[in-house]
Order: sequence, then structure tokens, then C-alpha cells
Amino acid sequence: MRIKFIINQSSGSQDHDLQIEEICRMLEERHVLEVFYTEKKDDATLATDDAIRDGVDLLIVSGGDGTVNEIANSIGDKRSQLPVAILSNGTVNDFSKFLEMPSDPKDFVEMIENCNTIDVDLGRINDSYFVNVAAMGTASNIAHEVDKETKARFGAMAYYLQGLRKLPELLTESMHLRLQSGEFHFEGEAMLLVISNTKSIGGFTNLAPEADLSDGKFDVLLIKKTNFFSIADVFFKSLTGEHTENEDVLYFQTERLTVESLSQNEVEIDIDGEHGGILPIQFSTIPRGFRVVVNNKNKGSDPSVITNY
Repeated sequence: MRIKFIINQSSGSQDHDLQIEEICRMLEERHVLEVFYTEKKDDATLATDDAIRDGVDLLIVSGGDGTVNEIANSIGDKRSQLPVAILSNGTVNDFSKFLEMPSDPKDFVEMIENCNTIDVDLGRINDSYFVNVAAMGTASNIAHEVDKETKARFGAMAYYLQGLRKLPELLTESMHLRLQSGEFHFEGEAMLLVISNTKSIGGFTNLAPEADLSDGKFDVLLIKKTNFFSIADVFFKSLTGEHTENEDVLYFQTERLTVESLSQNEVEIDIDGEHGGILPIQFSTIPRGFRVVVNNKNKGSDPSVITNY
């Protein structure tokens, strides 16, 4: 099998370098392996373009959600079915964590050689693509503000601690938005808007509790501008997924969505952890447009949609 391994070295650590070295050693025993290190933005997209053109059998990516997003942009643009295996390595790894990708080198190589894949939906935002989430609002960058030391000490709870720190800021800032889809219309003040493909968003593991990777729809979550007690209720109930019952939360699914800002202020969008432009934006889905190598025992994989490459 011909394999291309794209590595974002800037997000690595010494332990991760050793992990990659061991994976490469095992793969080179039985496969033809090409290793590519990214140096700047869009390098992963261009390397994926080359892999698709050259007809490689499998792509491996080591990086965070932003690096996976670059690869998804190439695959979405080319409408390629090239399988992608993801080795988590970055500030935020919502997508790979949701799919429970193995980190042990032996388990990771075993996953690759078992050849199990699922086809997950791609999001399209104007002329670009995303695999996990688009978000806007003050709370959308919580995951990027949690330092590594805090995450190591408190785990997932670190995101909630950072959220508590940002509550005062959340109460003073809002966006005046218009949302239009076939299923729903909203116009008003909002604190946070997320358009998601998975349940895991910015370190919060149950923010879109009904999300399905392969149903051809986004899960849209909007938190209206509200008071301290309501936003605190939403925040803590997000631990169990019960926050969608709050009257200040709008939650629905759709295949297409248009989002506009109705104020003079520009509203920036975060796409898979990277800057994604400003409103207005049109979102649509590419059903099952991204083929991912998975461990068939993980929670993100419905056995009915697992195939082999």
C-alpha cells in the first residue's frame, strides 16, 4: 500500500515525535511510505492535492483540527474518496477525539491495516470546507485559551473552568444575527452560534447531543442574549446535554443555512479552530464527503456504515 504521512511538526512534542517515529518504522516494514512536514498554512492542502493526483492509497495526518481542515478542503474540492487516518496532535482535537482515534503506535498501525473506514459529512462554507464545526461569538475561542498545563491537570474540566472565567464577557457582548434555513428562521441577539457535524465542540463533549457524522445534516446551536442565571444554567447543563431544553437555546438540524450580521460590526467565524472569514456566510452539507479510517470499536462509528478500502 502507498501511504503519505502529512505531519504538522509545529504542534508536536518530544513524546509525539517518538510516537511518529515508531509508527513510521512499523509502516515502512510492509508499505511504501512518504513523509511530508508542513511549514506554513495551506501546506497540508497542497500536499493532499499531490497525494490525490499521485494516486496514493492512504493519507495519514498528524495535527490538530486545523490541519485536518486543510486536508478536508483538498478532498472536498476534488470530491476525492482518499481514506484519511488521523493521529491527534494539536491544541484542539475535537474530531479525532470524538472518533476515539488510537494514540498508541501499535494500535494506530493495527487500525490502518484493518482497513475499516466510514464516510462522514463535509460542511461547505461558501467555497471552503470543514469537517467538524463552525462557530461565532465570544465563547467560540474558549478551547484555544486553555493552556496545556491546565488541560493536563484538569482534563475536560479545564474547558468549563475557562468558560466560567469568560461568563462576565459573555454577558456584555452579543451578535445581531439573521439565520435562515428550510427548517428555521431567527432574527435577534445571540451570544454564541455553532454549526456542527459532531457532538464534541471546543473541548465540550456533548454540546450538540443529537449530532450524527453521516446523516447529511448540520446540528445548529444558538444561545440567545440572556441573563447570568440562564447562561450559567446552559453552561452547566451542557455537561449532560440537557442545555438544549433551556428556553434561551435554539437547537435544530438542517442541510443548508444562511447566516447574516444585522449590525455594523463584523462577525468573525472560527472554522475547525482556524479563522474562517466574516459574515454573511452560506452553509451546506456534502453528505458522506470525507472518508476516515476508524477503529470499528469506537463510539463514533456506526457498524452499519463501516466499509473497507
